[in-house]
Amino acid sequence: MNKKIIFFAVMLFSFMTVEAQSILYAYPVFKKRFENPTFTYCVNNGGGCNSNPAYQGAVLSTGNLGGNILRLSGIQTKVSRCTGQTVTAVTAYYRIYSSSGAPTGTFTQISLAKGTTTANACGGTDENWNVSYTGDGTSLATNFAIGNYTMEIYFSTTGSGGTILLNNAGANYKATFDIVGETIWDGTNWNFGTPAATSDAVYAANYTLTGTNGNSVKNLTVNPGVTLTVNPDRSLKVNGNVVNNGTILVNNNATYLLVDGSTRTGTGNVIVKREANLKKDDYNYWSSPVSGQNLYNFSVGTPTNRFYLYNEVNDKFYTTGLNAASTFTTGIGYAIKGKDTYSPVSPVTEEFTFNGTDNNGNITINLARSAGLDKGYNLIGNPYPSNINFSTLYNYGTNRNSIFNKQWFWTTLNDVKSQQGSSYEGNNYATYVTGVGGVGPSFVSGNIEEPSLRPLGFTKVAQGFIVQARLNNAPLTFTNGIRSSNTADSIFFNKSSEDEGGDGEEGDDDGEEPQATIDRYWLRFINPNKIANTILVAHVPYATNGYDEDYDADMFSVGSDAFYSIVSPYRLQIQARNSPINNSDVIGLGYVSSVAGNAIISLDDKEGVFKSSLKAIYLKDNQTGTITNLQNGYYSFVTTTGANDSRFSIIYENNYLAAQDSQIKEVQVYKNNNELVIKGNSNITSVDVFDASGKLIRNVSGKNSKEIRISSVGFAKGVYVLKITSDKGLATKKVIL
Repeated sequence: MNKKIIFFAVMLFSFMTVEAQSILYAYPVFKKRFENPTFTYCVNNGGGCNSNPAYQGAVLSTGNLGGNILRLSGIQTKVSRCTGQTVTAVTAYYRIYSSSGAPTGTFTQISLAKGTTTANACGGTDENWNVSYTGDGTSLATNFAIGNYTMEIYFSTTGSGGTILLNNAGANYKATFDIVGETIWDGTNWNFGTPAATSDAVYAANYTLTGTNGNSVKNLTVNPGVTLTVNPDRSLKVNGNVVNNGTILVNNNATYLLVDGSTRTGTGNVIVKREANLKKDDYNYWSSPVSGQNLYNFSVGTPTNRFYLYNEVNDKFYTTGLNAASTFTTGIGYAIKGKDTYSPVSPVTEEFTFNGTDNNGNITINLARSAGLDKGYNLIGNPYPSNINFSTLYNYGTNRNSIFNKQWFWTTLNDVKSQQGSSYEGNNYATYVTGVGGVGPSFVSGNIEEPSLRPLGFTKVAQGFIVQARLNNAPLTFTNGIRSSNTADSIFFNKSSEDEGGDGEEGDDDGEEPQATIDRYWLRFINPNKIANTILVAHVPYATNGYDEDYDADMFSVGSDAFYSIVSPYRLQIQARNSPINNSDVIGLGYVSSVAGNAIISLDDKEGVFKSSLKAIYLKDNQTGTITNLQNGYYSFVTTTGANDSRFSIIYENNYLAAQDSQIKEVQVYKNNNELVIKGNSNITSVDVFDASGKLIRNVSGKNSKEIRISSVGFAKGVYVLKITSDKGLATKKVIL
């Protein structure tokens, strides 16, 4: 019997034709990471390569470290067997090692699967055996360092004739590739591929970082005369050092950040753009991400006497010391009025520009706190051209000894005449507490949705905000470790919520840990004029049911319309309570309404255990005894003007409601001519009659009888609530006259 030899080839679509005692050729196919084209080489045994270059001795590619390194697209073999032969397996073997040393390492095996077959001239079949890798291919090795590498490869078939090798007479087939540490942009291409987090990027020509470009590099160099542009909602992160002799342009909602230990040198500048949406008399809290930016030139058209610093002593703004030569002080916030050219009615969107040397590394400012209660408020700001994580700022070093765990953002959402001191009566501040959550300002319900104005933990570029110092001369240190490329979980607070969210950045999370789900909910009070205020109640294991100065946030001011929870004597916009939840918990609520009329309390949002409607959130009207599960809908009532700190509370326990339901079934209320008839199976001790506003208009003693009649003469048409007390407890009934 004649000897049969099996031949095969390796690639995504490679071919090996096997004839009796004849090996023709094989093709391996590769690609570069992040790049689409594939390239084919020929493993030749005398049959020709069909214009493909020889694999043996080839230089496969040059890629940058961590970037466009060599990857395998797939393997296919064609095995020709004559009559009587079988092939049961086809395998490829490879190993990669440094070309500077002796061959080392074990071979990686890749098993191929049998595909289509066709009849051949020797009475057998030609069989396709292959494996293919979609997308970016498959990695050949990990943890490459800079250097030259050899990829050694051979193949085998197993069948009725035993194992047959294609291995270059035992020497195997060898090709090389290079890993370099630097890639250069020449205006058209990267010479060694798009840079990655571990490779250096050199910009020798103008370049714009868009959504499809890499967003993280090791060291970065911008040559003289070159502009590197970071488009909106994109992020550029430098894990090493920066040499900037050109211009780095950071557009609105983009971020540019360096990590801890990174340095930046060079004679170039950084330009940061930030949109604001303002009317003529609106103010915004600004902070500069660069040093050297002139204050008055930043907003030409704003009167020079309307650039303010914040005075902690009296909680008012001042202009003392500011002049035409003044520049932004790093880490300090400024209140700056809209331009005189703006409309006093319709907000104008304008892009403001900071130009100078980007702030980097550790920055320490000293906060003031004067003697007296509720003091220590300081207007500071994000000092970097990247977003910052407030939680990381609070927990860095000794910062938690210097400030409380909360920040306030001025929103200019509400039209008020003054934003300072005792004359301030609005609720224009959005509030955030690390580990608890955020609440937005007052707003007109139906005109804008409050969740879009809720702080989310990341503070935008150029954003000024207020913190409260624990003591006088308290040092607060900003560091690169608080910087973030997160463009999604942040809002720039002035007048608009248009830049809430964003696309975020793929493939680079700055090492930020996912946030744990918190058992919390937001409640909304809407007054008769549709002015809405929102509060947050969160159950967290590090809080108590008393006042926690680092987890509860007082109302920054209680204006003519307000909503709050109560931990006496505090009125809270954000209240953290203990976890796990105690079903017997009772949370007092209060509100202020500037007008009388129909008002609403509703559930605004919910998370954690409250996400399921099965976890009830009961609103109890202590005035009428009505209990409403806000998971099932809002509660409507009629309010008077002014403050009410006793009418409402939140409870979780439904035992009372169940008992009340039982009692309700035992009590009947109906109209009989000009009387209301109340009948029950137990002795009735008293009946209170409330109108729709909650006002008590009649109290009748039951004299321990099972039936009471109340004259309705003089009652206006409308809805009335009867609070019925009997031997078996309390029941409420609603009647319409």
